[in-house]
Amino acid sequence: VMDYYNALLAEREGQTVRQEILADGQVQTVSGTGEAGIISVRMLDERERAIDAAEVGQPVVLEVQVEVRQDIERLVLGFMIKDRLGQAMYGINTHRQDLALTDLQAGERVTYRFAFVMGLGKGNYSVALSLSRLDSHLDRNFEWRDYGLVFHVINNRHEDFVGCSWLAAKTTITRAAESIVSENTP
Repeated sequence: VMDYYNALLAEREGQTVRQEILADGQVQTVSGTGEAGIISVRMLDERERAIDAAEVGQPVVLEVQVEVRQDIERLVLGFMIKDRLGQAMYGINTHRQDLALTDLQAGERVTYRFAFVMGLGKGNYSVALSLSRLDSHLDRNFEWRDYGLVFHVINNRHEDFVGCSWLAAKTTITRAAESIVSENTP
C-alpha cells in the first residue's frame, strides 16, 4: 500500500505508474520518468550463479543492470531490502557511498554489483530499487521499483536464532566456583 501511495504521489508530478502481478501474486509497482530503467536484478552466489535463496552468513552479490534512455547529468542507484511485512531491513545508495555516476549518455548500460554477507535471519525478503538524481527518489525519480527481487534466507549452518539479523555473537561463560571457561565461536 505504501509503495502504491508513493507511486501516486509520483504520478501527480507527471511520472508514469504501472502495476504488474508477479508470479507469486505480489503486486509490483513501478513509477518514474523513464529516463533510465532497471532491466535486470539478480542475486548471485560465490560462483556467480543466480540464486533465489541464500544461507545466513553466505557471501552474495546483488547485481542490477540499468539502461540509460535519455542523457542524464547524475545517476544514483539505491536498494532497500524489506521483510515480508514491508519493514526496512537495510538500504543504501550510490550517493551515500559517494559513487554517483555523472554525464551518462542515452543508450549506455551500467551494471551495479553490491557485495555483502547475508546477515539477515531466515525468512522471505524483497528488494525495492530506485534510480534518481540525488539521495532520495523524491528528487528526479527516474524509476522506483518495488519487489524488484524476491528472495529467501535459510539457516542450515548456524545456531537457530530468533530475529531479523544474524550477529554471530561470541559467548563467554565463566563459573567462578569451578574456574571453568566455556566459549562458542560462530
